[in-house]
Amino acid sequence: MNPDPDALKQLAQHWDDLAEQVPVDAARTPQEAQSLMAQVQALGSAASKLRLAAIEELLGESSVPLSDIIDATASAHGFIKTVQDLDKAIMVLGDVVALAQAVASGNAPLIGPAMAHLMQDARTA
Repeated sequence: MNPDPDALKQLAQHWDDLAEQVPVDAARTPQEAQSLMAQVQALGSAASKLRLAAIEELLGESSVPLSDIIDATASAHGFIKTVQDLDKAIMVLGDVVALAQAVASGNAPLIGPAMAHLMQDARTA
């Protein structure tokens, strides 16, 4: 069972509150002050770790796994390549239709440019 992010944040806040209540200023000796400061730091560190765990839980609940993102990106690249290939094929097909119309109509001045355009598009396709 995964911990509740809100409960982790509340517990972290509780530990921060406890750290603030440690009477470091009331220490009578340097060793006692050092011991109390170590307790404050331990509580603060634990609170920070709880907040980090809460963030990790939230991210785990709401984010898409990296493998899914990689798969979707690869699929998108494949789709884009297919669309580019179709675009080139449609360009060449359009040139073929234009050439066929020029030949069918017997319009000789249009046949040369249509053929040149077809050859150019066929080379880049």
